Amino acid sequence: MTLNGIVAFVLVFGTIVLVHELGHFLVAKAVGVMVRDFSIGFGPALVRWRRRGTYYSLRLLPLGGFVRLEGMENPAESPPGDQGEPPLAPSDPRRFTNRPMWQRVLTIAAGPAMNFVLAGVLLAYFFVPPVVQGIEPGGPAAVAGIEPGDRIVRIGDLRTPTGARVQRAVLTAPEGARLPVWIERDGRIRQVVVEVARQDGRGYIGIRMGGARPWPQALYGGFVQMLDSTGDIVRIIARMLGGREPVQVAGPVGIFSMVQEAAQQGPANLIGLAAILNINLGLINLLPLPVLDGGWLLFMGIEWVRRRPLEPQLQSLAQMVGLMLLIGLMLLATYFDLLRG
Repeated sequence: MTLNGIVAFVLVFGTIVLVHELGHFLVAKAVGVMVRDFSIGFGPALVRWRRRGTYYSLRLLPLGGFVRLEGMENPAESPPGDQGEPPLAPSDPRRFTNRPMWQRVLTIAAGPAMNFVLAGVLLAYFFVPPVVQGIEPGGPAAVAGIEPGDRIVRIGDLRTPTGARVQRAVLTAPEGARLPVWIERDGRIRQVVVEVARQDGRGYIGIRMGGARPWPQALYGGFVQMLDSTGDIVRIIARMLGGREPVQVAGPVGIFSMVQEAAQQGPANLIGLAAILNINLGLINLLPLPVLDGGWLLFMGIEWVRRRPLEPQLQSLAQMVGLMLLIGLMLLATYFDLLRG
């Protein structure tokens, strides 16, 4: 454990949680839900002020933050504010449970959505245009007629708006596969066929990509990469649940180790890891487990089907069970972290 590792962990993990809570906060404010508290950090408040009914605070432990929405913690009643403000009436439209269903869904979904957005922004840093900058003489691409300056727009059925998509299509192709490749040259689209070779056990065609990276294009590419990475993670989880791949989970200890190692390897590695952690947190929060955002979406789905909310006692019981399951999963992940040592 180093000082740089601690600072990197606080920066990465704190930003992930803060952006997540900011999503809930912004949408709640936009749709008229009363936000009791918006805090940066946890623990005792160092600075605290009130503006338009919301308390904002900077707290001692800079590991993210939290937001408290009126009516979410106890839908059956509305306690007074912590500074003696009068409670809201049960029918007050500023209570979360009194807002239209679509507004509540947006408020809850905004947290994970912000993590995916941040991941896309971070991955824009790695965007490489699908433009051929260099080509290996006599390599598969050269034999097929690809030239420097060509933009690869599609490989088979896969559109390739980013160099990462091109790399994905080539690396996973079997040796000897004949890939139809559409290239743009001098404003015209033409098709060539490239026979994939093998290098270090992976597909290889002998090109190097690069070029100018205007920020709108880089941002678009970052979001394309975010969607690709999200799909990869979902498929890995499905294989683990199906027993086709060993279960690999990381708890706080494991995440800290990964962040510390990435920080030692340089800013690019830390940015890449932060993007993947944002995607993972977004997916985890969408799980239909009470106390997570996915659990709230599940409650609202049940309400939509039943045409009435779930009874507060059942909701509280489900959240208690969900909390116990979540704690159990965290302990299990920490156990695996310690085994990996």
